[in-house]
Amino acid sequence: NLEFDNDPFNPFSAITSWDGFVIRNGRTKITHQRDGGAGVALRINGRLANCVITNNILYANANTRGAGIFQNGGIIENCEIDGNILNGIGGNVYGGGLYQRTGTVFNTSVIKNKITGNGTKQGTGVFFENGRFYNNTITANDGPLTIYSGKYFSNGRIDVYNSIIYDNKNYGNYQFDCNTNADKITLKNCLFGNKNNHRT
Repeated sequence: NLEFDNDPFNPFSAITSWDGFVIRNGRTKITHQRDGGAGVALRINGRLANCVITNNILYANANTRGAGIFQNGGIIENCEIDGNILNGIGGNVYGGGLYQRTGTVFNTSVIKNKITGNGTKQGTGVFFENGRFYNNTITANDGPLTIYSGKYFSNGRIDVYNSIIYDNKNYGNYQFDCNTNADKITLKNCLFGNKNNHRT
């Protein structure tokens, strides 16, 4: 079952780019407990550049991910992921702004995203599984655990460089909480608004 492997699935057959778009007001309800993306579902060979992903709402049952963007491969660059909502109707949900299953994100802002609902809520801004995250800003997101990294894939690796994480409303939780093994994550040259507000 590809869902439980750390391999991109459903790839685009050729390099496919969206450049300079505003993707907004998406409304999706997912009940199958896989993937997500009320705004964008990005796959391998996909490239999202200079785009604004805003005001998308994902209504979800348990184990649904990524209200703004569900990334399973591909590249996100120079984008703004802003004001998306992940509403967990009856279970655990992950990634209000972005769920990065694998891929690369750089020069992107993740702002004012939110997770609501009754179950476990992780990664109000970003939830990582595997990927590269460079030169990004994460601010003004509303919900517990602004950034969260899981360890569902044995070969997953997370690299977070040169990023700013500040002024998120996290209700007494860490802004960055890490469940990934120490040898599988690199956090380098990042700026936190509060030095005691992350755990890696």
